Amino acid sequence: MFIKIPCLKISTLLLGLFFMSSQTFAENSFSGNVILGSPTTTTIKANLFSANQSGRFYIEYGVESGKYDKKTDVFTLQMGTPLEVTLNGLKDDTLHYYRLVFQETSQTNFLPQTEYTFHTARLPGSAFVFAIQGDSHPERAKKQFDEALYTRTLNTAALDKPDFYFAIGDDFSVDTLDATTLNATKVRERYLLQRPYFGLIGKTSPVFLVNGNHEQASMANLDGTANNVAVWAQNARNSLYSQPAPDDFYTGDSEKIPNIGLLRDYYAFTWGDALFVVIDPYWHSPKTVDNAFGSTHDPKGGRDLWNVTLGETQYKWFKQTLETSFAKYKFVFTHHVLGTGRGGIEEADSYEWGGKDNKGTWVFDKYRPGWVKPIHSLMVDNHVTIFFQGHDHIWVKQELDGVIYQTLPEPADPFYTLYNSDAYLSGDKFSNTGYTRVSVSPSNVNVDYVRTYLPKDEDATKVSGKSLFNYAVGTETAKLSVAKVGSGSVVSRPLGIDCGLVCAANFTLGSEIELIAVPAVNFVFDGWSGDCIGSSCKIKMTSNKTVQASFSLDKTAPSVSALSLPPIINSLTVPIAAFDVKDNKGVAGYMLTQTKTIPKVTSSLWRTTAPKSYTFSSAGIKMLYAWAKDEAGNISEPSISKITIDSTKPVVSKFVVPAKNNGLTIPISTLTATDNIAIAGYLISENSALPNDSVEWISQKPVSYQTTSAGSKTLYLWAKDTAGNLSATKTAKCIVTNMP
Repeated sequence: MFIKIPCLKISTLLLGLFFMSSQTFAENSFSGNVILGSPTTTTIKANLFSANQSGRFYIEYGVESGKYDKKTDVFTLQMGTPLEVTLNGLKDDTLHYYRLVFQETSQTNFLPQTEYTFHTARLPGSAFVFAIQGDSHPERAKKQFDEALYTRTLNTAALDKPDFYFAIGDDFSVDTLDATTLNATKVRERYLLQRPYFGLIGKTSPVFLVNGNHEQASMANLDGTANNVAVWAQNARNSLYSQPAPDDFYTGDSEKIPNIGLLRDYYAFTWGDALFVVIDPYWHSPKTVDNAFGSTHDPKGGRDLWNVTLGETQYKWFKQTLETSFAKYKFVFTHHVLGTGRGGIEEADSYEWGGKDNKGTWVFDKYRPGWVKPIHSLMVDNHVTIFFQGHDHIWVKQELDGVIYQTLPEPADPFYTLYNSDAYLSGDKFSNTGYTRVSVSPSNVNVDYVRTYLPKDEDATKVSGKSLFNYAVGTETAKLSVAKVGSGSVVSRPLGIDCGLVCAANFTLGSEIELIAVPAVNFVFDGWSGDCIGSSCKIKMTSNKTVQASFSLDKTAPSVSALSLPPIINSLTVPIAAFDVKDNKGVAGYMLTQTKTIPKVTSSLWRTTAPKSYTFSSAGIKMLYAWAKDEAGNISEPSISKITIDSTKPVVSKFVVPAKNNGLTIPISTLTATDNIAIAGYLISENSALPNDSVEWISQKPVSYQTTSAGSKTLYLWAKDTAGNLSATKTAKCIVTNMP
């Protein structure tokens, strides 16, 4: 069984993307990709596409790696034309292995490609993982989308081996295209943009799509012809991505639309202990729901949001699906609560979703006569576990009447922005970027916000692929409450408390929680009290717990533990070998002065780093005072160092040797050298060049000089003091004979 879609021209950009994706195949034969979809207990669909290859292929598969007891018929793939193939005869609740075997038109042999896996529908009692991404917006490059980051997010999600992967909408935005020149080819190219990306995870995890407002696949865009954006968008989506249609496994939209056929826009299925329901307001609202396409539609402002609807048919299906399901967990997906606007539970009491108008008045019966109750009430009464939405480009977990409202972040925002935070008046809120992992077991549901970063943006606190926030549903919990005295904040590990804002949270019963106290500027942490005592807090949640974190104004001054200077120097600029300071919180400033007067906190002489030198204005015996201050303005006691700055050179007044001397040892008749402090060394040389520190000075006044040969000698004498000052040279002459 297969579906074949007519070939359309593909842009150079998209060809490049597919050449890029071909690098994932070890044999480098098939340059396209396979994206799985619509899995059931016994079947799965494989959607093949190549932008630059034609050829023949078949898929072989089995339940053991490298052993394939089944295969499809041989099909012909045309370049630029997707082909959907069904793998039949699968075993329920089983991991299967498959590989594509491909023969390019120019080749004579079929070449097997890399082996991948997928899982058929789980039976009740089975544990599994699925993952979800928020709005990806690949058309917003350099603003909200980075190709490398999106690739990293999808590859990271694939490592979780999810049974399937949801995309919550706004992944194929066509409304930025010029409406006056738009055609089917340009719309299709927007859908082709995602093939290389979804191929990264779709080769092992079937991809489920949710309709978004920017896709423009909506009833309001229909005009009765085949040539309009809604028809082009839905046909591109259904041809390139294998989405569910009603059958023995899936229920959903059975209405056929002219020029399209089945929309495949809303659907439901059961997997393990969970019911999955996707709903769509865009294809069933007679008026534009959010952003209008082109200039012929109504402006966004001033719309009557009672025109936003699932439609009666979808509403009845949704109600029946929830009411007749015996699944332990129920998950509902749509792009946004109302398909437009911002917020989660803040919007849940409005219009078709909650029954009230924009003034807070109940008017549901007037606008939806014959409908039993609003959508939110249906979810509450039928114990929906989590409602998932996107649209707002932020990760938020909220709860209303027992239903968790989970808003999803962007998967490729390189600026990690916290968008639309002010629209969410409650809940746990986190910025982009990443995906949401949901682990389902018979005992509970665990939800993780997995952050992803570009390598250049990672550090000790920003680790790509790590869960930033986790919560459990269906698990017995205990409440941890934090009180504060003074200024500071408290955060928990794992996340849940950020007090500050969130000072109480429920944690899994029996889990261990670590609380971390962070003092505010100018404050210090004094300790814990209540169910934690002391300077650290790790608490086991055996029952509800209450702790208090106490902070007080920092009154502890820094301590200058070392100021290291040379005892004497001949320069006015003095090097500082060490200026060591300790503080209970942190050093904010360093200062050196020549007086013991305590400096003012506001003085401009404070430096943020310890100085490496200090310049005096004159020589002499000096006292240097080292000070430090902290952020609270506490100033240390000074550390005092004494230094002598000596710029006076020694004076050699007399240097006399015999005029003649028999022997190589020349006695010194007279040597007189003086200094204002002390002579530290003498040097006699037959070389007139000024000596340096590498030569051997002697500390005692010399009484002779040893030459190495006879002849007429000129001796040069220098003296230096303890500061390193060097005297002027003094000379003496001697004729040396060496007679036996």
